[in-house]
Amino acid sequence: MRRLLLIVSLIFWSCLSHAEDKVGILEERINTPQADQGSVNNTTGIPVAGIDTVNNTSSQEDSESEAVTITGEDKLKLTTKKPSLEIKENMNDAVPSYTITEERLFSVSPPTFSIWSQDYSAVMDSKQVACPYLKKLIRDTVVTFYPQTKGEVITSWNLVITDDKGREFKRFNGTSVLPNNITWDGRSDKNKAIDVDTAYTYIFSYIDVVGTPHTIMGNPFSIDALVHQEKDGLVITLSSRILFDQSADDVQIKPEALSLMQEVIDEIKNYYGLPIEIEAYEDSVAMAKAQTEVLNNLLAERLFVRNEQIKTTTHRIKKQKPYFNVVVNNR
Repeated sequence: MRRLLLIVSLIFWSCLSHAEDKVGILEERINTPQADQGSVNNTTGIPVAGIDTVNNTSSQEDSESEAVTITGEDKLKLTTKKPSLEIKENMNDAVPSYTITEERLFSVSPPTFSIWSQDYSAVMDSKQVACPYLKKLIRDTVVTFYPQTKGEVITSWNLVITDDKGREFKRFNGTSVLPNNITWDGRSDKNKAIDVDTAYTYIFSYIDVVGTPHTIMGNPFSIDALVHQEKDGLVITLSSRILFDQSADDVQIKPEALSLMQEVIDEIKNYYGLPIEIEAYEDSVAMAKAQTEVLNNLLAERLFVRNEQIKTTTHRIKKQKPYFNVVVNNR
């Protein structure tokens, strides 16, 4: 029993001693100054600027408090780096859709091209390109005359155009007032077109106020190609001499005449799809057939048509110089 009381006493005093130690440690912590929240964080080493802290160390004697201000500078720099942007693309990805569109366009023929036998790639050849700068074909106005006097006052005047046989072909006349210029469309008084490769001459005459006649002879002139509208269609008349070398054994168009033929082709292109005919007027039927065949091949190649689409006819003439008519049936 005594041993039991002794053991209980020892345990009691031991617990009491331990409790007194705990109370002493708590008093020390209360009396020791604590670091304010604005102090430096020793773990990160980053000061927090602009925060004021107060040291609450109190003295029981004077109960005065001392304020401590801590300022700092933010030395942490934030740097960013743009991520590399890599866009992978293939330029050929868009090609298939365009290829399909082109194949569709090439597979469809416009109504005006329905009679042509070849495809568009042949049309794109430079031989089919128009040449608007060529001006060898004569249209509308064949000749422009500029009559002049010596200053006399006139009462009447006449301008007569004659053919190579001296026959009157066209006459212009007037009284008193003389025009500054007179244009001629190549038609006779009977509305016949001028012949190619034929010499024409003009005679200008007038009478002054005292009744004195005056006559001026003009120089001969001729044309090699003419475009004129007739009731049967548009006619392009060409001189055989300007196109072919009559003395050559091989029938070929002269190199210097190819530009004229190009202008003829450009004129026909204005009437795509309309019937075309070549009329040859020669004193030799065999020569006429050979020459029309050459012209047919050239027109078919440049106009993008078949040879059988161009009609050819030959006519034998004796008293006239040979020529060709390329007729477009636009009427």
